[in-house]
Amino acid sequence: MGQKCAGKRQYLLFRIAGCLILTCLLAGCLYPPERWKTEEHLATANYYLGRGNFSASLRESRTVLNLYPQLLGDRALFQIGLIYSHPENPEHDFTKAREAFGALVNRYPESPLKPQAEMWIMVLRNLQDMESVLSAKNQELARSRDQLRDQLKKVKKLQVQKQKISETKEDHYEKAIEAKDQQIKELEENKDRQIKELEENIDQLKEVDIKIEEKKREVTP
Repeated sequence: MGQKCAGKRQYLLFRIAGCLILTCLLAGCLYPPERWKTEEHLATANYYLGRGNFSASLRESRTVLNLYPQLLGDRALFQIGLIYSHPENPEHDFTKAREAFGALVNRYPESPLKPQAEMWIMVLRNLQDMESVLSAKNQELARSRDQLRDQLKKVKKLQVQKQKISETKEDHYEKAIEAKDQQIKELEENKDRQIKELEENIDQLKEVDIKIEEKKREVTP
């Protein structure tokens, strides 16, 4: 009786072992070596990005995009977009980041990362618009300063060459200079306010980056 029970247990264990072997074989079919290798590159890219090694993370992400574009191309493009948009990346490029996110949206319309990529495109577009406005304001401020310096030089030159200039006209120039000084002061205050708003947007972008990283971990197998 005991031998029969032992034989049944051995048979049952044999069946279980067979099922496990079959499962492993099926898993190997579903996830070929190339897929595991590409997953490894993607994990390495995430590792480098988390530690601020942006060039290495970009290299690994591009390797993923080249090795397995059909199944992991969307994740590689998303990673590339994050690298180029990261504010601490010394070679950050909002245009290249938008191109990466745009490629994800166009090439992988069914990707679960598509909504996040579209959100990033909108945020980056707003940041680029703000940068353009700030650049234009800075140029305008520089032109105003140059004009003021030229006018001040002319005033001083006239004061030397024509000592008989009336106090009224001299007072007129001084008031004009004061008015220019006030304009410059207002431009400086406006520039500082816009820079502060840009910094706040960057902080919001970092928060979005953290949330996206959390969601990415949820979707990452």
